[in-house]
Amino acid sequence: MNLTTALLKPFMRHFFTLIFFIFSLSLVAQESSSPLDTPDVELQKTWVDSTYNALSLKEKIGQLYMIQVFSSQDEKTKASVLNQISTHHIGGVIYSKGGPVRQAQLNNELQAASKIPLLVGMDAEWGLSMRLDSTYAFPWNMTLGAGRKRHHILCHLRTPLCAYYVKSTYFLHIIAKFL
Repeated sequence: MNLTTALLKPFMRHFFTLIFFIFSLSLVAQESSSPLDTPDVELQKTWVDSTYNALSLKEKIGQLYMIQVFSSQDEKTKASVLNQISTHHIGGVIYSKGGPVRQAQLNNELQAASKIPLLVGMDAEWGLSMRLDSTYAFPWNMTLGAGRKRHHILCHLRTPLCAYYVKSTYFLHIIAKFL
């Protein structure tokens, strides 16, 4: 028994179960509706119009601004951000350095302080690890594009598909479409 067979045997045993599970998840994900989709579009438009019309000129101007927020900031800076949101009616935040759990907690606090839901953005053009600690660092897009063989990408990401790619590229394309 060679090394490739030894690596593939446990993977192949559960291959169809894995495919079925991934396919099932994709079906469930497609059935879930967007929070913006609603059977009553007129009610949604009414909420937007009434909320916008109730804003003063200062609040409308404040909605045009996004401020940079760090989830790793100190309490004094967080208080300043909360003050800007409540005083100047800031429309959104763009997250930078910090951690994923701290960012979620901070986002909940900021949303609660805002009269209107905040637009949330993040400066992460090459992935979450660019700004958040304890997240996986994926290779840069230029690195992925420079590679000539697709299996190099999979092997760099250390996926179970890496070993399987050597055996059959056809099934890899099918699996990748479901991921």
